Amino acid sequence: MDGKRPRHLAGKVCGFGGNCYVHVALILLVVVGITEGWRGGDYWTSRYSGQGVIYENWIGFWSHDSHYTGYGHHYQTYWPSYYRYPHCGACYCNTTASTVSCSSASSIGLKRITYRFNLTKSTFSPTVTSIAIYNSGLYYSEKGTFDLLSSLGSLTLHATSLLNFPDVSRCSALTRLDLSRNKITFPVGVDPGRLFPDSLTHLALMENDISWIPKGFFSHTNLQFLGLSNNKIKQIPLNAIEHMNDLQFLSLDGNELTSLSWRTLNTLETSNVTHLNFSNNQISHVGSKAFYQLRSLKVLELHNNKIATVNWQAFYDLPNLLHLYVNIKYLAQLDLYFNFLNNLIFFRDLHRNSLEKLPGHAFVDLPELRTLVLHSQHGGMTTMSYEAFHNVSKLETLFISSNSFTNFPHPAFSEEDWPNLKYVHADHNGITNISTYSIDAFEHLSWRIHTDKERLFSPFSTMRASVKLYLQSNNIIGIRQEVLCNLRNLEDLYLQSNNIQEDTLDVGAFECLTALRTINLNYNKIQLVPVANDTNSFPPNIQIIYLEYNSMKRVLTDAFINTTFLSSLYLRNNELRSVVPGSFVNLPSLSSLFMQNNKLTSLLSGTFTDLPALANLYLSNNHIISIENETFPAQIRHLDLNNNKYFDFRHDNPFTNLTQLSNLQLGGNDITDVPDTAFQGLQSLTTLSVLLFIN
Repeated sequence: MDGKRPRHLAGKVCGFGGNCYVHVALILLVVVGITEGWRGGDYWTSRYSGQGVIYENWIGFWSHDSHYTGYGHHYQTYWPSYYRYPHCGACYCNTTASTVSCSSASSIGLKRITYRFNLTKSTFSPTVTSIAIYNSGLYYSEKGTFDLLSSLGSLTLHATSLLNFPDVSRCSALTRLDLSRNKITFPVGVDPGRLFPDSLTHLALMENDISWIPKGFFSHTNLQFLGLSNNKIKQIPLNAIEHMNDLQFLSLDGNELTSLSWRTLNTLETSNVTHLNFSNNQISHVGSKAFYQLRSLKVLELHNNKIATVNWQAFYDLPNLLHLYVNIKYLAQLDLYFNFLNNLIFFRDLHRNSLEKLPGHAFVDLPELRTLVLHSQHGGMTTMSYEAFHNVSKLETLFISSNSFTNFPHPAFSEEDWPNLKYVHADHNGITNISTYSIDAFEHLSWRIHTDKERLFSPFSTMRASVKLYLQSNNIIGIRQEVLCNLRNLEDLYLQSNNIQEDTLDVGAFECLTALRTINLNYNKIQLVPVANDTNSFPPNIQIIYLEYNSMKRVLTDAFINTTFLSSLYLRNNELRSVVPGSFVNLPSLSSLFMQNNKLTSLLSGTFTDLPALANLYLSNNHIISIENETFPAQIRHLDLNNNKYFDFRHDNPFTNLTQLSNLQLGGNDITDVPDTAFQGLQSLTTLSVLLFIN
């Protein structure tokens, strides 16, 4: 660098009376609140507690927990870090004899006992109340091991080599039995008899080697929660789950089921089952009225199967259904009209299927439906037919993202009022126009119907309740004035990553959106914000405007006039070459202005002084070579001028009397001299970054 060597200047600061001192800024990087994902019980309770779904975090629920790398079940304290080291607790573990003795312990916790051992009649004390053995070499439990344990309330044998289902039928106090992640099987044709007591309510058998279950094994029991996930079960064990009157939850996800029908599910008719999980199987067929007899069913999970068609009335008349999670990967045809699900609240979801066209009357009489997910169809959905919906008035959230729409599907929504539709996701399509009333939605109907409807059409007139509209990552060219004016309640509008230009963006296109708080126009082709004498570019209540990554070369006077509530303005990564006094006026609430990565070369006196609330100004990575005095407002607190060209403190001192400035960033500039008076009067300065070059 021309013989110059850099030296970090550690905050040379002069306070009152000209006394100077060196301020060292210590920066700590703190990571707070790293998420641990979510747990199944919490997930369902948070969504549907008002409808009576209140769960604890039992291990049989599918969870998304970062501490567990398996299928997704939450194993509470069984995380890898928990059983990293051997622990024998109050027991005696004899490595030489390969035995474990816990004859005097009332509560047992064994982990990572790696040698092979068995459980015998003498292993436990008759007064033991809880047993937990995990990640150990347990191989077999001998007959009679648990016969005398009448006080045992919970038993966990997790992640061992256990081959047999232990006989705990005489443990009269046992309510929780966890036998997950072992190697348990049932010999085909062998009746083991009753192996657990009437007191048992929760049984976890996930991740074993079970392919067959003996007749009547779970029948006539008081089980409420039964987990059979991730085994090798090919058919629903009809004769093993009869007369389970107290059953609430049954999971058979991650098995090898291929079909569901009225006959295979009829055995649950006498139960009060409210939650079924059949996800992650090989199911290709769902028969008519398959779930009709399950009158108490509230949650049905069918995602990640191979369902190609859904038969008529497959989900017929389920009056209490709250949540239907389908996610039919291979769906080629929508034969089902989703009617009669009178209390369905959450339909999730049909994403990642092969729906190209949504037919008319596809979703009919779903008065409780709240969320509908139709995004990411294989090949991309192109059309939603006229009158695709009827009586779906409580819908709150709609996803049609990541498809192949070229026009916003107005005809599908034009015949119904949507008084509760607040969140509309139509991003990542190929939409070029958001005002066209497309004729493609009228296939098989007379063109005259389209013509008559188009004559009366007003964009978004039935979607007045919308508060968030996601239209980013489309091909929208422009927006005409009044196209969005029916969206009087819209608060957030996302239009980033389109092809909008200033000559196709009508002046006042957003002025009528009186509730708008945030607008994102990043990554478009806007060179300047269009203005007019009698029309505002943005509505008066706007608070945040994003105009980053455009091609803006200058900011016209009055471009942001009358936006009295604007608090943050993002102009980063444009081609701004100058801003002059008058560029930012009548902005009494603007507190943060972002102008990094532009081509500014100078800052004139008064450019920012008319901004009474400005506290944070970011001007790094420009080409600034001069800054006049009285450029910045007195109340500014954070000023970033990193990575510009040159500052000559000998002639001008633009920082004089910035009494509230606490953070000043001047790194990466060509500064060769800093006089003692450079920062005089900055009594609030706590952080200063300067890179000084010395010849």
